Amino acid sequence: MWRLKISTGRKAGRTRAATPDPFTHTRPALALALSLVLACSLLTGCLKPVSQIPPSVWLDRYQLDENQHPGKLHYCQTVGCLQRSRLQLTPDQWQQITELFEPPATTSTQERQNIAQAIGQMEQLVGPLANTANDEGRNVLFPDKPGHQLDCVAETSNSTQTLLLLHHQQLLRWHRPVHPAHRGPLQLSAPHFSAVIEDKSTRQLWAVDSWFLANGQPAVIVPLSRWRSGYNPP
Repeated sequence: MWRLKISTGRKAGRTRAATPDPFTHTRPALALALSLVLACSLLTGCLKPVSQIPPSVWLDRYQLDENQHPGKLHYCQTVGCLQRSRLQLTPDQWQQITELFEPPATTSTQERQNIAQAIGQMEQLVGPLANTANDEGRNVLFPDKPGHQLDCVAETSNSTQTLLLLHHQQLLRWHRPVHPAHRGPLQLSAPHFSAVIEDKSTRQLWAVDSWFLANGQPAVIVPLSRWRSGYNPP
């Protein structure tokens, strides 16, 4: 066992033996490790690939009912998805979405383009109903126009909900929605979330990020690996 001699300063030549705490140097590292594990567990997707986590895990966290039918939709209405809105589309409105997938895409690249357009079109339809039509790109502290603003949590939730709706309505041939992804300090960037799709044939993951642009604009779709490296469109 390590022993350390410490001078008492009272009498020259006399020392007192002290036994150090064996965990003195390991406690900070242990605390840091436990903190990282806890953070990863809360964020979900750090300890397990997002492709292996059902989107319902994310939806349950924000008290959202999974979108399966255009007549029964559930979307985030405010920052952090603290408020949610239940709404429905008319057959004519829903047709504006289905037309984007007609004829069906013959390649995964084409389908991703259709998905990007569908995310934007759905925002145009939902915006007036949920009072999010004036949502600006990214985070705006003092918006110029009235209405609710959405952060990346709300945008990720809404994009995931739209992807699930497309999936349940059998409009997706080449992709499937999976659990959203996170990037942050571990990737040397600010905390951020994005919806994610998986290519059924190649298993490649793609970020579907609607936060960068204003309401109604096509979503930004890039390889998830590129997105996690800090991708930021101009």
